[in-house]
Amino acid sequence: MKVAYVYIAPDIRGGVERFIIETEKRLRLLGCQVKLFCNRFDPSNAFRELVQMDKVVVPHRLDLFGRFRMYYSMKAVRAATLKANEWKPDIIMLGAGFLWTKYILKGVDAPAVSRVHVPVPIKHGPVNRIYRWLTRLESIERESLKYKPIICNSEFTKRMILRLEPNADVRVLYSGVDTEFFKPTWEDKGYIYLNGRFQRYKNQLLAVRALRGSKYNLVLSGYARKDSPDDTKYYGQILKETRGVSNIRIVENPSMEVIRALYQAASVVLVTSVGDPFPLVCLEAMACGKPVLGLNSGGIPEVVGRAGVLFENDPNDLRTKVDSIMGDAEVRHKLGREARRVAEEFNWDRTANELFDTLKREVQKQRASA
Repeated sequence: MKVAYVYIAPDIRGGVERFIIETEKRLRLLGCQVKLFCNRFDPSNAFRELVQMDKVVVPHRLDLFGRFRMYYSMKAVRAATLKANEWKPDIIMLGAGFLWTKYILKGVDAPAVSRVHVPVPIKHGPVNRIYRWLTRLESIERESLKYKPIICNSEFTKRMILRLEPNADVRVLYSGVDTEFFKPTWEDKGYIYLNGRFQRYKNQLLAVRALRGSKYNLVLSGYARKDSPDDTKYYGQILKETRGVSNIRIVENPSMEVIRALYQAASVVLVTSVGDPFPLVCLEAMACGKPVLGLNSGGIPEVVGRAGVLFENDPNDLRTKVDSIMGDAEVRHKLGREARRVAEEFNWDRTANELFDTLKREVQKQRASA
């Protein structure tokens, strides 16, 4: 089976990129040919596995001086999809543009599915609402949501999509974790760890404000995208609020090996993201046998709720939960053991096998109905 992955810019080191790498590798082992089609790719910033992956870059404008991003993204995804169709794949998996599938796939004869990672809620101003009414955009979007099956990464994401269109065909396919790489050493060196890109929705400042000046050492690791003014500004705010704070350390741009070592030696791992559909850091920490304190938001409760502790988006609540778990080594050990067991259920082999079966069924069904 020939599978075309279509994405806009898979050159940051996030959950989308991890999904591409891990499923592509395993689909090839199942006998598939996989090729990535995208609009932008910066090898200096990307995972090394993606640099080596078979891909075609279809350059396209992604915005107009920072404006009309959705419009240009839609056209960019269509350009990459048309190039993918020339490859004559058995199926196309759209990693972007699920709201405009009918437009993107116009004239494309290959079967297709959408894979949704983050269905960002859109706030429309009064002028935009009038424009959408005149152009029937909302009707077009609802038609697109019913046009092809949608694969998403969590029940949280599924609920968000079904709010837009209750009749959409949405299936949850959880991402996984490499439990051979992320594994326990059962160390406990007494610090609290938080890993993630320095982006506003990752919400690291919640942990900074809850634990700054406390008796606990907090380690933050991650990186800020240089091409994102907002990420740079947010990281600057983190640096400002941690300057001169003796119990907080920042590890910039860590390798996966460094991240693993920091998980393995931590007492507790925090996940503070707001509205994050399915942060892989939860599974990585749990696979290392660590108790996770996760924000009660997005898809975090779907995993952390089974073997960890949830807190609200409030520094006082986070501090209370940290005090409780850091004061009881036996509880930490028990939660860590359970966390490892849960993480073993979420493995990339399972994800890839379920994806393969879904794609194969859709090829047969869509070809038969064509």
